[in-house]
Amino acid sequence: MNKKLILSLVLTMAILAVGVYSWTLVTYVPVSSCTESDGGLNFFTAGNITFTFDNNGTNVTLTKFDTCFDNITIGEYACSENAGYPAGYAALVSENCTAINGTSCFMGACV
Repeated sequence: MNKKLILSLVLTMAILAVGVYSWTLVTYVPVSSCTESDGGLNFFTAGNITFTFDNNGTNVTLTKFDTCFDNITIGEYACSENAGYPAGYAALVSENCTAINGTSCFMGACV
């Protein structure tokens, strides 16, 4: 079973078990290291992640910042281990701010 399928199954089971947020997994990438500034899936604090991944034998390090896809939808970057999932992935999830008691998305955070 490949790693992407395993991670998708783990994320789906966690969503069903917790049921707190209705966020959607947008994309993820396997990483060798990942750090973040806001401690995980924190939709109310704008943050960033810095991660390193293998690109055809070359280690590439990127920093990605939480963003607003539109005026109510946040794009939240997280390291998988800080979001309650197996380590080794950097992920981007989306969430509707109004679904979690926010009124809008502004500068990478629900407000």
